[in-house]
Amino acid sequence: MHRRSVLMLAAGIFAASLAHPPAGFGAGTPAELNAKVVPKGLAATVAALRTRTQLPIVLPAKLDPGTYPSFDEASAGAYTLYVDLAPGCKGVHACGYYILTAKRATPADAKVRGTKRIALGRDVDGDYTGSSVAAYPTDTVIAWRLGTTAYVLSVNAHGPDAEPLARSIVANLVSVPAPSTLSK
Repeated sequence: MHRRSVLMLAAGIFAASLAHPPAGFGAGTPAELNAKVVPKGLAATVAALRTRTQLPIVLPAKLDPGTYPSFDEASAGAYTLYVDLAPGCKGVHACGYYILTAKRATPADAKVRGTKRIALGRDVDGDYTGSSVAAYPTDTVIAWRLGTTAYVLSVNAHGPDAEPLARSIVANLVSVPAPSTLSK
């Protein structure tokens, strides 16, 4: 997929997310984030992650059209979810949309600060670092903690729309409860 096509698809997804703002993370407290069912299209990802990690699993409540979730890094104390604009991309910058990393929080995580502190929902703040465009552009990043888990969202977005796009992705996140509590 050509970079221009990737950027146009990302712009379309961003526009759609603004037209229909998602409920979820940004709308409530961490206790209110639980999905009642595994988000559509993510059942295989959730099942695979459950066998590898002990952390709460946080995923998009719904996938945007034309996006592909995957993961290949997971352990008892960490996992990385890729949401890409092409199958098999695994976060490569040319076709990656965003990467969500979760890990057991350490005291060092409390010292990580972005360029500004932002509110992500009731009682949840995050650290925002905007992208930079140089020889190789950096991603837009939002980092936050929920309980004993530290999360980092890295979005392949640049310019004035990067922060609203990153916030809309965070607003679309839900934690998936243990299998015994899911609705049939």
